[in-house]
Amino acid sequence: MESLSTIFNTLLLKKESISTIIQSEVYSRWAAIFTLLVGVCHGIISYFQMPSAYIEFDSPVLQSIAFLIVILIGIFMVFITRVGLTFLLWAGGKAFGGPGLLRVLNRLTSFAIVPIIIGLPAITSINAGNSGNVLLNSLLFIALIWIYFISVKIIEVSQNLNKWKAYSAALFAFIFFASVYYIIIPPAS
Repeated sequence: MESLSTIFNTLLLKKESISTIIQSEVYSRWAAIFTLLVGVCHGIISYFQMPSAYIEFDSPVLQSIAFLIVILIGIFMVFITRVGLTFLLWAGGKAFGGPGLLRVLNRLTSFAIVPIIIGLPAITSINAGNSGNVLLNSLLFIALIWIYFISVKIIEVSQNLNKWKAYSAALFAFIFFASVYYIIIPPAS
């Protein structure tokens, strides 16, 4: 229970919790669990946002297989996102004079992406070609800002950088991440 409390405090931007996660390998297992949970959420939300013509089958077995495939794709997408964000935060930290510590950043990044759960409906809606609504877009904006601030604290604590360097490193990582995301998954037309 103490581990979950530490993770929760990390999501609330507590430096002491981030330091605890940095120092303990126990959180590597929790990182994998959280990546899996966010991936399953992504898959489920994607499944329900897809047009029924793509995933509707007469056979219940095929329907279940389609559901599992979409969930596995969601897990894969979140894993790739975690790895990409890890490398970008690593590059940002190194660029501003930090030691790097890729393994530590990988562990911390899995917790940093947790807030995207509230923005997933907007992401899948936009990728499906829908404009979304004000509520979904607001939730996406909140999730991205929250992830940005978690990333800043992660860089600040793990790379021993001052605040302005951490904010700059995270900003550059997010700008690059957004441009790569846009190139790989352009908006539906």
